[in-house]
Amino acid sequence: MSIQVWSKNLKKHYPNVNVEKVTVGERGKGYIVYVDGERMALNHFFRRFYRHRLDKE
Repeated sequence: MSIQVWSKNLKKHYPNVNVEKVTVGERGKGYIVYVDGERMALNHFFRRFYRHRLDKE
């Protein structure tokens, strides 16, 4: 799944979330997620929000 499709899906559930692709030094690419202006790494986002949503369902 491409990041564009994925980030559109994410916006359906979390309208105030922005995903930005970043390049970190020599280690390659990563994704930064902005939630209400708060910046966090993608894995932190998944830990905090995605799991939370799955628990509810």
